[in-house]
Amino acid sequence: MKVDILSESPEDEAAVRIILDAILGRATESTGTKRNPPAGWGAVRQNLPPLMRAMHFNPAAAALVIVVDSDDSPIHSPEHDEPGSIAPRCRICLLRGDVKRIEQSLRPVANRAPLQTAIGLAVPAIEAWLLAETILTRLKPTSCRTRRRGSLE
Repeated sequence: MKVDILSESPEDEAAVRIILDAILGRATESTGTKRNPPAGWGAVRQNLPPLMRAMHFNPAAAALVIVVDSDDSPIHSPEHDEPGSIAPRCRICLLRGDVKRIEQSLRPVANRAPLQTAIGLAVPAIEAWLLAETILTRLKPTSCRTRRRGSLE
């Protein structure tokens, strides 16, 4: 399955690929679409239109997964989806708007379903998700040793 991942760094994209493959239960691969190197939130929004256009016309492309860090932006909430609601700094809202505008600008391709997209927000950042497991793993044995030692002394 050909799935491109758009995130804020090559490391983030590699981590998202591992998570995606685990969720799907099978390996995915990139379409190989050329784009600027990932370099932060601004680069994600700059890379999105040309990447979506290229994928739209690539018959092998199945989906695009976009994952960004929340950093100091508001976390998306159900209130953002209500009619008339405006969340100008919400990264989910901004990316959804970008995807919608890009999709509307593309002409349909005969005998082809529209490109599937998924948008994720890492709170506070993908690095924190990855470090959380490491920190918890390191803390558990120490906590157990401390309790055992304390109970024997």
